[in-house]
Amino acid sequence: MPGPVPQLRAWRIGFAATLAAAATAFAPQATGQQDRPQVVEARVATSVAPGKKRSLRLAKVPKSAAVQVNLTTDGPVVVAVVPEEDLPRYPEPASLILTSRVAERLSFTFLAPESGNYLVVLDNVSGDAERKVAVTVRGVMARRPADPDGLPPARRDTF
Repeated sequence: MPGPVPQLRAWRIGFAATLAAAATAFAPQATGQQDRPQVVEARVATSVAPGKKRSLRLAKVPKSAAVQVNLTTDGPVVVAVVPEEDLPRYPEPASLILTSRVAERLSFTFLAPESGNYLVVLDNVSGDAERKVAVTVRGVMARRPADPDGLPPARRDTF
């Protein structure tokens, strides 16, 4: 399990590298692993200055992957999940996955509607004090259904 990422940069962070490096965990590595769910987990702690936003980039999330987010904060912030291409339109993106105001703790899970990069936005724009936020993200790719004849897809059509 990856440890905490030490430093966040404004707006985009190194958290993406943690998930991008582990993205290969979503693809089965060998025959027999297709029936096991693939799990990626990362944790990060940061602070969000008053009047500012930060985002956590979830890189290369496969379509239909379940992404669980657990958040704790020392005061109120707004949390949103948006596809990366909608970030310039935040706080009114074309496709918003979730938005919620959180004062202490929030846990939620979403299914990625498409493959791609997603951002967990920590918004303290209307805040009057710096907020410390700890985030744990866990991605789980659902099990693949078993092939009816037990053969790999490349071999199934050759008989």
